[in-house]
Amino acid sequence: MKRILAACATVLLLAGCTNAASPGTPGTTGTGQTSASAKVASNQHQVEFKLTTSLKLKVSYGLISNMKTATSNGNWSDTMSSAGNDLADLSFTPVDYADAADAADVTCEILVDGESKTKESVNAIGGKCFYQIP
Repeated sequence: MKRILAACATVLLLAGCTNAASPGTPGTTGTGQTSASAKVASNQHQVEFKLTTSLKLKVSYGLISNMKTATSNGNWSDTMSSAGNDLADLSFTPVDYADAADAADVTCEILVDGESKTKESVNAIGGKCFYQIP
């Protein structure tokens, strides 16, 4: 009886393995459905980080998994790709605080796939904006 139960369990276990990806069809399962790994690739987003200002600023920006730094000489922007489920972050401080004391506000903005997701006018002494990419 134990042998019969073990054989049935083995057959059921192996039957569940028939939905493995077909060798000639990357990204699909044996049933023709799109696999999770192919869906991730199609969820790519273009994330643009943007500052509007006349000041020279130290900039820290990027995705939580890939932060970068830069120096702006006035208006500035850069673009990165994201697979989603990530935090986009943009912060800045003036290079010279004496210049910042008399300056106007700085606008920081994060766009995802060309659509503005957050836009803040902040004090030139320093600021930050961020957006959670779904």
